[in-house]
Amino acid sequence: MSPTRKILLATMVPFAAWSTAGPALAGEPVVDISAYVIKAGSGVEPTDIYPVIEVQGVARGEYGKVLNNSLKIWYRVKGSTPKRDKKYFETYIRLLSNGKFHSVRINRPRSVRVEKTTFNYIPPRVSPSKLCNDRASTLRGKARKKFLNKGELIKLDNAYTLRATSRWEVKAGWANTDTRTWDDSYYVPAFVRCRPTGHFAGKATTTTTTPLDPSRFPQGQSRKPTISNLTLKITPMSVKRVGKWICPTQLRLSGRIDVIRPFSGDSIFVGPRWLSRKTKIKFQSAKGRYVTATYDMNWARSGLHSLSAASSDKPSRQTLDFKFNVAGADGKLIKSAPKRIKVVCKKPRRGHGDQAAGEITG
Repeated sequence: MSPTRKILLATMVPFAAWSTAGPALAGEPVVDISAYVIKAGSGVEPTDIYPVIEVQGVARGEYGKVLNNSLKIWYRVKGSTPKRDKKYFETYIRLLSNGKFHSVRINRPRSVRVEKTTFNYIPPRVSPSKLCNDRASTLRGKARKKFLNKGELIKLDNAYTLRATSRWEVKAGWANTDTRTWDDSYYVPAFVRCRPTGHFAGKATTTTTTPLDPSRFPQGQSRKPTISNLTLKITPMSVKRVGKWICPTQLRLSGRIDVIRPFSGDSIFVGPRWLSRKTKIKFQSAKGRYVTATYDMNWARSGLHSLSAASSDKPSRQTLDFKFNVAGADGKLIKSAPKRIKVVCKKPRRGHGDQAAGEITG
């Protein structure tokens, strides 16, 4: 059974359950658009109702061509008549991404109905070719071989915005009219199908029957990883007196990332019971940059019973594990830079007050 027939059967309801739209009440939307909800056991798959973008390879493990001319989306839409209505003009559905859009006019929505609209292709918020290239660069061994020979389907959340707009002429005052529009929208995911590229592998040919020695020929080189360098450095940022000791109370985490080709994704620092905020990373070419974060030390957990100035107990040394993680546009981890450090407190130097810093090793 075709996907279209499955969806139509899954959405059939008794006609009596559909009510004719009347004047919109206060707070009631004149137009309402929402995602089609797949019912269990209907046989409908997400790829039947959301856009599927086909990406063709240009070399082994490399992508650069989108095959789509159009995108189809199933959704739910309903409408109401606004108060003081004079004349209905139109309702259209618009697919938007990165400032580009395509609009399609539909019949006036009244009661809830399921619609399928086909739009001209526009790129989603993340380049499909880049998404496939980033995925290929992260795989190794059997996983990479499977990707090259069979391809992969990647879900991209919030790929597009789907917006419905209704335009009406309404009464404005005793004898005047005004043209008004009502909008509603939601985010639409898309599926990116990275097609197999294993067929791009070259085949050796020869006219001799003598067995060839493989060592005489250069070995094929795989695509180098996009991230060429990822490091993590940790230094004291702030020191304070803890009892009679001087201890680091804040640490500065500095992550360095270098790439050899365009890249976009997210970075985050991970520590003991702690996560930093995500930082967006985007390179248009081979470049590098630093990402920083601040970690607050807690010496109360180190075994120190009192943090008063009169306490003579030395806070226990703390051993801390940190990571600097970088993920691709699809949210999957690409590379991680771990680092273990040991943080200790020091006695103040005579005549230096609180200026004697604690120590970090590792």
